[in-house]
Order: sequence, then structure tokens, then C-alpha cells
Amino acid sequence: MPFECGFLCAETPPSQDLRLLAQFLSDLAADEGVELVPKQLQSLEQADLLGVPLVAIVSEKSLASGVVHLRDRETCWYEEVHVAHLARRLAAAFGKGEAEDSLNKVEKQLREEGKLPEPKKKKTRKKAVKGEGASAKNKEEPLKETAASRKRNKSVKS
Repeated sequence: MPFECGFLCAETPPSQDLRLLAQFLSDLAADEGVELVPKQLQSLEQADLLGVPLVAIVSEKSLASGVVHLRDRETCWYEEVHVAHLARRLAAAFGKGEAEDSLNKVEKQLREEGKLPEPKKKKTRKKAVKGEGASAKNKEEPLKETAASRKRNKSVKS
């Protein structure tokens, strides 16, 4: 199969923002190993003639809501996919493995560049399990705020 996906702008002529969104999404998909039609498609008929199995359709609504319509050529069904999950969805559709979520990928890159702080880790405590082999069965669980701790925290703040 020469092409696995293509991008189509629903509005004619597409706005600059719409073209940039389609280009950004196609770059993300290409990074995940999805074989794309080299140019943006002009119509669904063109995609059918080229034999493209999936077409991502971006529209002005995509700019507002972040949702892209993904058309399956075989079934003619449309699936709504958020732009943060589109590359992962396309990679999974063509057996490219479980691709990293686009949103997580961008967050990771921003953290590496120092533009985004590291997420806070939840405090945990060991929960003892009674019985044989108890030490092997100790589990970590998130700390829960209790009525006593809320009361204590209130008195400390006052």
C-alpha cells in the first residue's frame, strides 16, 4: 500500500491557520511512520482514486474544538479524533505500534527545554498487610486526606 493517509482541508480555499494545522498534524503522523500523500488532498474523490484508506479532514471547527474527522475509505464511516490523539490513532491503525500521545510528546519536549515544570509526584505510604509473607505484600497507596488531617491543617493555617 503506497499511501496510508492523506489530509484534506474542508474549506475552499483553506485559511492559513487551517493549512498550518493540517501540515502540523501530517508532520506528527509522518514522525510516527505513517506513509502520507505528499500533498494535501483536494477532494475525497482524489483520495479514492489514489487508494488512500484513511483521510483526515480538518475544518474551521477543528481549529475551534481540536477535533478532526477521520474517514475510512472501505466503510465510508467518519470517526471524530482529537488532534492530540491523531498521530497515535493513525500509527495504531497501520500496525506501527502504540505511538506516544502527541500531547505527551509535546509536553515532554517542553520539559526538556525547561519551558514546562516537572509534574508533582503524589505522596505515597506503605500499607502493611497482615499474615504470611506480609513484607512481600506491602503496597504503596496514595495518601488520603482525613477529617483529622483537615482539622490539623486548618489550625496550622489560622
